[in-house]
Amino acid sequence: MSFVVSNLGQVNKTGDNLDALFQTLFAGEVFTAYARTTVMDGLHYVRKVHGQKSASFPMIGNAEVGYHAAAGDELDDGDFEHNERIITLDRPLITSVNVDDWEDMVNHYDVRSRYANAMGEALAVTSDEHVLINSIRTARGVDRDGSTPLSAAGTLKTNEVITNDKLKIGAGGASSNKEAAEAIAFAILDGEVNMKRNDVPKSQRKVAFMAPETLMILHKAATDGNCPWINRDFGGTGVMGGEAPLKIGNTTLFDVNHFPDTNIPKSSTAKEKYWHYFGDFSQTKIIQMTPDAVGTLKLMDIGFEKDRDTRRQCDLLVARTAEGHGSLRTECAQEIALDSLSN
Repeated sequence: MSFVVSNLGQVNKTGDNLDALFQTLFAGEVFTAYARTTVMDGLHYVRKVHGQKSASFPMIGNAEVGYHAAAGDELDDGDFEHNERIITLDRPLITSVNVDDWEDMVNHYDVRSRYANAMGEALAVTSDEHVLINSIRTARGVDRDGSTPLSAAGTLKTNEVITNDKLKIGAGGASSNKEAAEAIAFAILDGEVNMKRNDVPKSQRKVAFMAPETLMILHKAATDGNCPWINRDFGGTGVMGGEAPLKIGNTTLFDVNHFPDTNIPKSSTAKEKYWHYFGDFSQTKIIQMTPDAVGTLKLMDIGFEKDRDTRRQCDLLVARTAEGHGSLRTECAQEIALDSLSN
């Protein structure tokens, strides 16, 4: 009598790949973890390409306006200012792990599911962090390579950084949660004014990103009834709990665990994640922006590979993405920072 084993990873009992379904499950967990963790998706300009290493992002200036002075006069031809911003792909962003057969078999708990979550989250966090770093550099009028971003209007428009030590509670800063919440709220409202003065379209969605402890100051003030600036009646909640974000004015607020608020030096080698995206953000508290501030060029979303190394009796699991980021419109980004203190 023959002995038959039901291979749980085999597809429809056919084929030589006995763990095909295991690989699919692992890959799906990576994708889920990435989608669950990423914050910046949908909040900035993303363009997907295939078969090319760079792409242009259009930059269009404002329309010209004039009077029709008299009956029978011929209209003057209007013209738009045009420019383009070229964004180049970085090398693939990769996370990988080798899983030894023996250790996997004798281990008393599952590691692949945890690895899948950790790998997906690592890619999402790094991608978001790179976009945030580039957003702050955009507000400063400096692109990722240190150059000055191009402008559709010929003259670069930037929003002067808003500084206030009261954005932080402690020595030299705010003396109470209420005082800090007021400073944060007023800075965000001032940021909206700066964007408006630089002709950022009112229709563009405004968002602000900050560290969790900064947003918690507003949550606490709202709970105590000390933050009347939070938009609770028109789209915001102003209360702790739930998933609906807070709003101040027309700006939706997000807290980000990986908000860049330290001095991030350039990596020493091209293999490290701060090779292209770095800077001193030790005083930065908030970055306020619209989707046109930063562009991301994507060659591929999350991809997954598994390579069987029979000689070493292990599986190499790789998750990767290929993208690049760059500044678009400097007037669409507003940095809010401490004055003399550091984070």
